[in-house]
Amino acid sequence: MNNLDINTDLTAEIIIGFIQSETTQAGFSKAVIGVSGGVDSALACFLAARALGGKNVLAVRMPYKTSSQASFLPRGWLSVTPNSKSAMGLFREMSRMD
Repeated sequence: MNNLDINTDLTAEIIIGFIQSETTQAGFSKAVIGVSGGVDSALACFLAARALGGKNVLAVRMPYKTSSQASFLPRGWLSVTPNSKSAMGLFREMSRMD
């Protein structure tokens, strides 16, 4: 079996460029990212912050039903459930922050 070699710096650069391009093309400059406490959503949030600037990304804690207490985000982060009306309100608020 061959090892899979990935140039992580180049990969991150490509993904960050993609996020910037697609966000701009869609007419946005900010993003709301749901963070579950897992690696996937944490990485998505990190890459979005790199692409758009940390002040332009709102991370919303959206734990899964089996999320452990250890995966909870720091105090001061927003927490809503995916079906919460406040999630849409947060998105609307972010879109007015220019």
